[in-house]
Amino acid sequence: MSHFGLKLFSGCLAASLMLFTSTAALAHGDDEHDMADESPAVSRPAAISPDEAAAINVINNRYLRDVKPIVKRTCFNCHSDQTRYPSYYVIPGVKQFIDWDIRSARKHIDMSSDFPFKGHGTPLKDLKAVQKEVEEGDMPPFYYTILHWADRPTPYEVQVIVRWATEGIKLLSSGSPEPAAGQ
Repeated sequence: MSHFGLKLFSGCLAASLMLFTSTAALAHGDDEHDMADESPAVSRPAAISPDEAAAINVINNRYLRDVKPIVKRTCFNCHSDQTRYPSYYVIPGVKQFIDWDIRSARKHIDMSSDFPFKGHGTPLKDLKAVQKEVEEGDMPPFYYTILHWADRPTPYEVQVIVRWATEGIKLLSSGSPEPAAGQ
């Protein structure tokens, strides 16, 4: 089988698996969301307390230093405006599924800008969602990793992301913007 034929077959197989195994629950940890509104993610309201602003600044600095290099490789294809489309994107049906999946992913959390992310949650809810999805291995979803195995975070990267989210949750929940040693 030629290289192109193999890619075409792989793309068709992946499309079939994605269409028959994917649901909103698979990609979003059983959280049901109203998908009727497919509008792009919107920014958070600007009115936040000085303590929350200080905590968000600490969380963002840690994100930029420790987490962004990881999520750029593992999450940006679906959760940012920096998507690198695969060669099989041109296959009818697959293209539509990928476009829908990316719109859905960005609606939930759009990492195109730094933290806080755009989406439908608060910064605290986003951190809890990231922590849960990454810790449980639900992101990236299984159907994505079939053809993108290298885009999965390593066990160490999972620890880094979960630690960042957990520390951020504590900061936002306590209202204390005091950075820990080695911020």
